[in-house]
Amino acid sequence: MRTDRGFTIVEVLIALVLISVMAAGVASLVVMSARSSRDARTRATATLMAAQKMEQLRGDADGLAWSPADAADRTAPGYVDYLDATGSFVGTGAHAPPAAAYVRRWSVRPAVVTWCDCVVFTVAVAAVVRPAPWRDARLVSLRARTPRVE
Repeated sequence: MRTDRGFTIVEVLIALVLISVMAAGVASLVVMSARSSRDARTRATATLMAAQKMEQLRGDADGLAWSPADAADRTAPGYVDYLDATGSFVGTGAHAPPAAAYVRRWSVRPAVVTWCDCVVFTVAVAAVVRPAPWRDARLVSLRARTPRVE
């Protein structure tokens, strides 16, 4: 009388297929998680860089000249700078320097309201590798100008 011990080749193959399918599912979750984590880190860094520029602009609101209306959306001379991955300034101009990881653009425009002399600040930051319309962070702020005593 023969007793069967162990598994047949068909059972082993079915088990391997099931394990492979589960491993592929877990692997795709790991990849999605890593991508989401990277995107969140990029957005957080970009938001911090935008907030730093916004603070600088708001502190000097009375001494700033008006920018072109779309300066926060395109590379306008005087309204763009480039930063490395740590947020340090690496240059300005029409083209990103090799060390640039982020492009930061801003605009300074008069508010379209009649009841106050206000300034609208817009700061947009994007990773250099992103396509043109993409922005990782965009901040907009309104500030009343200080009345000038003459």
